[in-house]
Amino acid sequence: MSTLHAVGPLLALLSCCGLAVAQSWSTFAGASPPGGFRAGLAFDSSRGRVVVFGGAISEFLATDETWEFDGNAWTRLFPTNSPSPRTAHSMAYDAWRHRLVMWGGTDFTFPTVFRNDTWEFDGTTWTQVVTANRPAPRFGAGMAFDVRRRRMVLFGGFASGTTFGDTWEYDGVDWLQRMPATLPAARSDLTMFYDTVRNVVGMWGGAISGPTISNDYWEWDGTDWSLMPTLNPPPGRPYQKTVFDSERGVLLVLNGQTWEYDGRLGTWTNVQAPLPFLYNPLGTVPAFDVERGRPVVTTQTSFFQQFLTAEFVPPSTPTWAQYGYGCAGSAGEPVLSAPLGASPALGSTLPLGIAPLPPNPGLAVFEFGFGLGSFQGAPLPLEIASLGSGCELWIEPAGVAFAVLHGGGSASLALQIPALPAFAGQRFVVQAAILDPQAGNGIGVVTNAGIARTW
Repeated sequence: MSTLHAVGPLLALLSCCGLAVAQSWSTFAGASPPGGFRAGLAFDSSRGRVVVFGGAISEFLATDETWEFDGNAWTRLFPTNSPSPRTAHSMAYDAWRHRLVMWGGTDFTFPTVFRNDTWEFDGTTWTQVVTANRPAPRFGAGMAFDVRRRRMVLFGGFASGTTFGDTWEYDGVDWLQRMPATLPAARSDLTMFYDTVRNVVGMWGGAISGPTISNDYWEWDGTDWSLMPTLNPPPGRPYQKTVFDSERGVLLVLNGQTWEYDGRLGTWTNVQAPLPFLYNPLGTVPAFDVERGRPVVTTQTSFFQQFLTAEFVPPSTPTWAQYGYGCAGSAGEPVLSAPLGASPALGSTLPLGIAPLPPNPGLAVFEFGFGLGSFQGAPLPLEIASLGSGCELWIEPAGVAFAVLHGGGSASLALQIPALPAFAGQRFVVQAAILDPQAGNGIGVVTNAGIARTW
């Protein structure tokens, strides 16, 4: 193993950006879209926009409006084609095909019409995708995009007195029903998300039957569901909402309070962050803004009211989180990590390590940057063609890199964080490339990325 101590170039890297603000729920002062409770909301990372579609705007009346938020202002879009008005639909972003996927919901008419159509939004217009197979019509299903396996995962929902407990996947062409050996209890109004640290789809809570609201936590690995033991979970409440904070590697839960779940430790924490608005679970929808590193929430203080937009500003503590995944070389998939509890505190050293590496001496290059949205105009993640399928670029390099010679097995970089107040609140990202002539491509492989914020 070889260790390199680095500080000089990091000074230039960190000096580019301004200070972060302190922890809080912060409300957006500008105009927000007309309220639509149980609207669909997702973050389009290719364009850096939070997109909202639909929702109910009055009794038995839903909207078909599309709006987007760039962090500064909301703008209504006028696509040439749109889905029918609806509410309680499922919506998530496909990070590989760079489009939003929306499925199902209800027209909120009387008598009720349940939907099972599939639509995609490319930033300009909506396109209906006609599939050979699809789940039965319903609303209140959970859906998340499995980045590693490149497909949407859908579970549960409710329609006409039936609560569903089936699992489906959508690959951009067709829906496929999966038949796992283990199934969570049928439920609706559950929450689903993708854990970018551990690269699994998670599911939490939901209405199981009658007044029973679950607070169990499940994970989907592409083959089966697993019930995960957790410590101190929050109580299950109707229509609770979750969003995964990729920058800090935790799940954020809104159920009238603010909770966080750390899948690395299996622990829940009530973070005691008061909401700056009257919480209305049916009117609240969250998404995570990857570029700005903040969860964004649109909510209504009461039914059919104008949306209010709020952001959760992370606490003023140094954080480190793994992001994405690497590709397998001759020794397996190399993982870029920091020891549990390590963080980029001002004046400290952040120890970064890579393992497993080939047993023979070789070269590892740590590349640093700031952005996670795009590289040379192409949305991230981006497949590295020269290294073959499965090797992805996760960060936008900023031209600062450290080359480390290793003796085999592993490599490390002792990254010294300047003890300068001006660098407080800075975010930087890192990913490593490994020279590995014995890899399948005869060149080398890359690791996962990491996201750090100094304090």
